[in-house]
Amino acid sequence: MKRIWEREMWIVLGFLAGCFALGMAGGILFANLAYPCRNGQNQILELYALTQIKKKEGKSTEYFCYLLENRIFAVLFFILTGLTGAAHFIVVAAAAWMGFLAGAVGSLLILELGLEGFLIFAGSLFPQAFVYFPAVALLMTKIYKEGGNIWKKPVKVIRIYFLTGLIAMILCLSGVVFEAYIHPVWMRWILGRLC
Repeated sequence: MKRIWEREMWIVLGFLAGCFALGMAGGILFANLAYPCRNGQNQILELYALTQIKKKEGKSTEYFCYLLENRIFAVLFFILTGLTGAAHFIVVAAAAWMGFLAGAVGSLLILELGLEGFLIFAGSLFPQAFVYFPAVALLMTKIYKEGGNIWKKPVKVIRIYFLTGLIAMILCLSGVVFEAYIHPVWMRWILGRLC
C-alpha cells in the first residue's frame, strides 16, 4: 500500500479538498441567491425520489442496475481521464463540481425544511459515503498526481495506476450494494421520523 499512497498524495488530496470546498461555497451561494427567486418553491424532494423511498415504490433490483451503470461509468471515465493530457483539468473541475452540487443540494434542503432538511441531507449520505468518498479520493488523487499520459510512464507506475483503479472499482461496487439495498431502508426510517 505504501507504493499506492505516498507523501505527495496527501498534498494533492489537500488541494483537491480545497477545490471541493470552493465548489461547495459556490453551491451554497448559488442556492441562497436562487431560492428567493423561486418564491421558496422547488422540487428538490421529488428530484431525489425521497417521496418514492418513503412510500416503498422503488424496486431494489432496477435501482441496483441503474446505480451500477452510473457509478461504474464514472469510475471508468476517471480511469480513462488519467490516460489523457486533460487529467489535471478534469479532476479539478470534477472536484469543484461535486462540491458545488453538495453545497447547492444541502442548502436547498436546509432552506426548504430547516433542521429536518439538514438531517435528511446528512442521512442521505449513509452508508454508501463510507466507501464512495475513499474511492473517489484515492482515484482522483492518483490521477492528479500522475498528471495524465500514463502510457508514457514506467511500467511500475502504470501497474500501480491500474491497481488503484481496480481498488476504486471494488469500493464503488460495494457502495452500489449499500446504496441500492441498505440506503432506501435507512432513508425510509429517517423520513418516517422527520416527515
